[in-house]
Amino acid sequence: MIAVRTDQRAKRAAHVRHAVGHVFRYTIVTAMSLIILLPIVILLIASFKPVDEFLNSDLFQLPDGLNFVNYLTVLRRGNFLVGFKNVIIIIVATCFLNVMLGSMQAYALGRFEFKGKRIILGLIMGARVIPHITTQIATFTIISALGLFNHRSAAILLYTGTDVVQIMLYIQFVGRIHQSLDESALIDGASYFRIFWSIILPLLKPATVTIVILKIISCYNDMYIPYLYMPSPDLQVVSTAIMKFCSTNYGSVYPVLASVFIVVMLPVLILYIVAQKQLFGGITNGAVKE
Repeated sequence: MIAVRTDQRAKRAAHVRHAVGHVFRYTIVTAMSLIILLPIVILLIASFKPVDEFLNSDLFQLPDGLNFVNYLTVLRRGNFLVGFKNVIIIIVATCFLNVMLGSMQAYALGRFEFKGKRIILGLIMGARVIPHITTQIATFTIISALGLFNHRSAAILLYTGTDVVQIMLYIQFVGRIHQSLDESALIDGASYFRIFWSIILPLLKPATVTIVILKIISCYNDMYIPYLYMPSPDLQVVSTAIMKFCSTNYGSVYPVLASVFIVVMLPVLILYIVAQKQLFGGITNGAVKE
């Protein structure tokens, strides 16, 4: 009887600890969610308020009605449609080049043994260590010499050539693809390019989705490269459009600024909600060594 009671007490204690752990975890998650969501909620509420209503109401007080005047002001005065057009062109071209070049490099480095392979891998990792700001003078000189200054090709070239994470992620995925697939295809007479295009690249889909999402967010949020290499107003992207808009008279009108941030934040937020499973799945799968 004593042993049975002791076992029951131990089970009750374990159950209590388990319940307390659940409550603690959910409390932490709820608190972090509120910290992240509260600024977005405040911006969303403020974006629908006229200036007078915003100044005479609380932050969490709902607007009297859905007023889209602030959003219309942003689209008309901020030239954000041009910014979205340019950043979409840059993102599409950059993602295509990143996927093709990164997967090909990873296939060569992950599948074949050749002289200088370790040196190439060392240079790839070393490029990640060097601060980009220290190479900007040389980079700017090269871009100018190529005649790409004040052109979208400058941003596309720089975004394509400075991504080391994609190569390492692709190499991890290539290492998980069994080489018997390559050998069977070679026996059937397929070339190495055919093997890459028909076998390797389709199996790299999880890594490709992850890389595309990360590249979209990186290009969308970056302001340094577009500001330095594409100063023309016709070539402004979303990030530089925000900077120029905030330097105008509207930079002190808080409801209009809230509308700007909502407009800019919305595409990335939708992308993250839709593709979060693929993003985290690709990263974790690439980190596991079978």
